[in-house]
Amino acid sequence: MRARTRTTAPPQKRCVIIGDVRESRLLDNWTRVFSSIQTHLAVTNRRFASDTLISFGPTVGDEFQGVLSTPRQAYDACVALRSGIPTRLRIGIGIGAVERRFARDKGMRGTAFYRARAAIEACKKLNRTMLVRSAAEPTATDVALNALLHVAASLEERWTARQQQVLGFYREHAGWSYDRLGNRFQVTKQAVSQILAAADWDTFLETEAAIRTLLGNDEALRQAVKLQGFTSRSKAPRVYSD
Repeated sequence: MRARTRTTAPPQKRCVIIGDVRESRLLDNWTRVFSSIQTHLAVTNRRFASDTLISFGPTVGDEFQGVLSTPRQAYDACVALRSGIPTRLRIGIGIGAVERRFARDKGMRGTAFYRARAAIEACKKLNRTMLVRSAAEPTATDVALNALLHVAASLEERWTARQQQVLGFYREHAGWSYDRLGNRFQVTKQAVSQILAAADWDTFLETEAAIRTLLGNDEALRQAVKLQGFTSRSKAPRVYSD
């Protein structure tokens, strides 16, 4: 009889997110900002509890980190962090293995941590808001994702204060009609339409849907296909997932 060969399952691909406060040394109100960061990290942990492997929390200096069980909700978690924390952030996303050597979240290591750190350092070097790394050398999917993240950030940076106010709210209430949104901001639905058009909202939505799709989010794929005028029963590629 032939001896059975034991196959080893590949390690699960976890997602480490490291956030870094930009120019924190220039902030006069660091104590208040840090308190706000802690509060919003707790809010993010509650919102993404079902996807969180290790809760978001402050680490050293002006940084914080957390670990998601898969990358599928990584972009939405980063958007939530950026929208709730009252200062500019850099965010590095690392995808790979996570080793928890102790019962508590101490002594953690693994390729996902190293890659998130590499992504943060690349953000500083390239002056980017957010970057993804999933291997020792960037993959084709990493390159595509990082280009899309740059497009989304560039669009956001062009928004006026009024556009940020309206679109920030609309992102959290995507099902609202223009009428209802207009009533919320005391403008007509035509004015809402003009605000969205001036902010290139359709391009922004399609870019975000593509980002989520590459991270393995099935619902985002359906949205992206719909935005492009097609129909499909496909599922998002499991490029970064098990």
